[in-house]
Amino acid sequence: KITWIILILFAPFFGVIFYLFTRVQPGTRFIGIRIEAALEEQAPYLAQDPYVLEALEEEAPEAAGLARYIHDSGKYPTYRNTQIRYFSSGEEKFEEMVRQLREAKEFIFLEYFIVDQGVMFDRIVEVLEQKSKEGVDVRLIYDDIGCINTLPPKYYKVLQAKGIKCAAFNPFRPIMSVVMNNRDHRKIFVVD
Repeated sequence: KITWIILILFAPFFGVIFYLFTRVQPGTRFIGIRIEAALEEQAPYLAQDPYVLEALEEEAPEAAGLARYIHDSGKYPTYRNTQIRYFSSGEEKFEEMVRQLREAKEFIFLEYFIVDQGVMFDRIVEVLEQKSKEGVDVRLIYDDIGCINTLPPKYYKVLQAKGIKCAAFNPFRPIMSVVMNNRDHRKIFVVD
């Protein structure tokens, strides 16, 4: 608050304009309202089974504390009977990704901050295109600003022409706006 006060005191006109430009963002507020509504809608599906936390408390108390924190702050429940696989290198992960993509029967959902044309992504696109032709629901979201130096403009249209349901998150618009700061750094890979 002090920074804003100083800026407005020393440069009243530009300070007020800059404050309004950065603080009054209806788009950001609208996105926040939509996120809250989506979280409320998903809440019944993300209920924490108390028996799972009790069992975890007995087996690994330090992990139970972390699980409670993750649930309380992010609303992510802890589950039993799940598997995790650690990949020591990106190449190892890539081969497993391609294998799982080829085995998909119903859906493939991908969300990445940065994708880049090249040997690896081109191979993934080939598999996604083939799976789309087989009737698999294939969807991809990438961050438009994250890919500004790696993909041509409106690359999502190229992928859509191949049968891939693709969207660029928060598309780049060459106007000054702080909405461009709302980026999507997630890396999500979901295959049936």
